Amino acid sequence: KTKKIVERYFDVIVGPVLTEKTMNLTQTQNKVTIKVNAKSSKEEIKDAFDAANISIPFPQIEVHNAK
Repeated sequence: KTKKIVERYFDVIVGPVLTEKTMNLTQTQNKVTIKVNAKSSKEEIKDAFDAANISIPFPQIEVHNAK
């Protein structure tokens, strides 16, 4: 069961978005841009980061839909 939960988290976090704009956000505002599954909720995203031992304050998760 634990393996299935971990696999689910890998389905949530797709990978980092590395562009000049996102790198500027990281350097100036300490923000990280991550591509996630469009069907994931904020809570699932937070749980996936927690499972990866990456701590972020829950209210600071901003979800933007992009094409």
